[in-house]
Amino acid sequence: YTKGVDAVLMADVSLQAACLESLLLSGLSVESVAITKAAKTLCQASLPEQSHTAQTSGLRAACLVQQADCTDDSLPPPIQLLSRKDVQQVLFEESPWAEQLVASIPDRVCALLATQKRTGSWDHCPVATAEALSALSLAGLDLSHKRMAAALRFLRQSQLVDGSWHSDKAVNR
Repeated sequence: YTKGVDAVLMADVSLQAACLESLLLSGLSVESVAITKAAKTLCQASLPEQSHTAQTSGLRAACLVQQADCTDDSLPPPIQLLSRKDVQQVLFEESPWAEQLVASIPDRVCALLATQKRTGSWDHCPVATAEALSALSLAGLDLSHKRMAAALRFLRQSQLVDGSWHSDKAVNR
């Protein structure tokens, strides 16, 4: 039973990060209630216990929080409501959760790199490897980093003759 609960919790971390990413891409400010609540959840998640998918999602979200600088005034009114503290009941003490999430980027990079396989891949999967490369690139690792180079080598070696990649975990090539 515990394994099932852990699996759900790991899926929740990926979902939380993906939703936070969507909120950030919508232009919602980092100080908004919605983003603060999402950042708090990701800050409290245990990094070593996360799957590489959750680590990738969390790292991408943290990097996007770091890059976000949009004000709520530029958003449509329904989205502005998500950030108004007088509209929502705030169920947590005020804390710089977004800052803590950004500060966790180095640890998130280390945790994601720790799950890289000897082949240079993540889970021997081109999709997972490409997503990890994207997140690590957002975090500031460049292509000269030996782990990034190994991942690129895996992608080149696993590319099919027609230019596509095949993944058991992906529906399509």
